Amino acid sequence: MDRAQSITELEDRLDRVGYDVGTRILELLAYREKQMRRKPEILDILKHIHSVAWPYMFGKTADDLQQANAADDEYMISDHDLMVGKFISIPKSYSSFVPGSIVAGMVRGMLDAAGFPARVSAHFVEQPSSSKLSTTILIKFDKAVMQRQAQLDATRRG
Repeated sequence: MDRAQSITELEDRLDRVGYDVGTRILELLAYREKQMRRKPEILDILKHIHSVAWPYMFGKTADDLQQANAADDEYMISDHDLMVGKFISIPKSYSSFVPGSIVAGMVRGMLDAAGFPARVSAHFVEQPSSSKLSTTILIKFDKAVMQRQAQLDATRRG
């Protein structure tokens, strides 16, 4: 593979590789759990990624799973000590590079394979308790997913 011409191109390549890995991880975990039926709820797939897939990939659950305050279709998974960035030396010229892009691709792959298409990106966020940066995976679900969720909520209520 030739060298990336920009940080964005490098992050896009990592995302594509992560996507393929994510689809395979979801298939593997579904096979191991022998669970052929999936739940159609957004929170169910996010909890599965947070508490089943994340420990499988990184040896521990993610530190936080929350819905964004500003938008109903946005969720965040945060990890204060993400393994993929731990042993990487990033030159100063690449200071905006987020190694968690591969993890964003993995999450996007799992969501797509489960029928929850979304835009997924990785960001560094400063932790309030220390000067360390944590990696936050931002998930913005497609309109069709949100419409399906609204129908499920309406059916459940009435």
